[in-house]
Amino acid sequence: MLLLYLLVFVVFYYTSNLKYRPTFKVILLLYLASIVCACFLWYLMPEQTQKYPLYFPGIIYHIVVLVLMMLPLRKFDRILAPEKITISYRTLRPFLLVLVGLSFISIISSFFTYSIIISSGMSFLEGRVMSIQGDSFMRIIKPSGSILAHISAIASEFSYLSLFFAFLISVRYPGHRRMVAALFVASLTAIFFQLEWFGRENIVRYFLDGAIVFVMFRPLMAESMKKRLKRGIIVVGIIFGGLFTSITVSRFGGDSDYDNGPVYGALSYFGQGIYYFSPVFNAYDGFDGETNGRTIFAIFFDKSERGSIFNKASSYSGTKDIPHNSFTTYVGSFVSDLGAIPAFFVFLVLIAFFLLVGKMKSNNIFTYIYILWIYKFFTQGVFYWVDIWATTDILFCIALVFILNILYNTRQSKAKSLGLST
Repeated sequence: MLLLYLLVFVVFYYTSNLKYRPTFKVILLLYLASIVCACFLWYLMPEQTQKYPLYFPGIIYHIVVLVLMMLPLRKFDRILAPEKITISYRTLRPFLLVLVGLSFISIISSFFTYSIIISSGMSFLEGRVMSIQGDSFMRIIKPSGSILAHISAIASEFSYLSLFFAFLISVRYPGHRRMVAALFVASLTAIFFQLEWFGRENIVRYFLDGAIVFVMFRPLMAESMKKRLKRGIIVVGIIFGGLFTSITVSRFGGDSDYDNGPVYGALSYFGQGIYYFSPVFNAYDGFDGETNGRTIFAIFFDKSERGSIFNKASSYSGTKDIPHNSFTTYVGSFVSDLGAIPAFFVFLVLIAFFLLVGKMKSNNIFTYIYILWIYKFFTQGVFYWVDIWATTDILFCIALVFILNILYNTRQSKAKSLGLST
């Protein structure tokens, strides 16, 4: 049954005319890689993976949602033309300065946390366990609810925009090398912030987001820029690739039933979202909404009532044998929290938003912000929906972008009426 995922997505891949959809191709390749990893583990390592039977209705639900959610993305590439963006650098500069400023504050604070971690002599595994239990070194520097904690969360949420603007300024507004360099550093904020609690997910996601942004700007880049970028990728890849490997070896090098070595740990990280979805779906009748929105929509609940992707065992009231604390892609994150039917209506709302964005104009800077937002949703969601960590700050970022969009549209309308440039 697991091969059904592969069959559907291979057909989807070869019928999507990807020659003219390079960014959509990145998304499809990511999910195909996840499916291939799942099939490899399921059929070649059955003792580790085949502990829970597959459930055909769950697989069908999963495939239908994934495909329906991706269909609107096929329209994005036809409107991605950064050279048509009309906003002036003068208008962008205040926002960029704030973005860089917040990011640098967050990064500097991260290194204060690292100094405490190093002086403690704690291993990656011990630190990760402490962080999951809520006793993180990060909270020494950034207590929950503090201004510094909010700054780091907001700057991390906008990291993907820092990367986009670094490319945009390079090709669209040349001559601002200091700003470009600052934005490239700012784009690493999410990685530095997550390393404070020994996480590695944002390292992977940074390179996935980077691949999309690179593909978006590649036709506009001079050969000299491509060479400089290649050197930068090598340096960043060696540094953070080494950290990723160290964390992986530390966390998945044990002898327990679930620690089958770092290779299995890395492959399962990409693949378990596929082979874990249907058994969990079956065990609780479409997840049954046992957490009742307390995870994805945690902001609407008291802290004592909020759920977590890491405490499913305590969230579910039943006693059925299911793979607790497994990751089941963004689909599983929503379905687990709400139930299959309510979650499907949420997916329909998101699809409507995707379709709306697909009708926006190429010269509007916010078109790219929204598209990158959506791509970020998918690059994160191949594992699970990680943005449930800081719901309040994420909603603030969403509201801020919408407000800036309204203000920009208002200013642009006034400028047009006066014959001015924006």
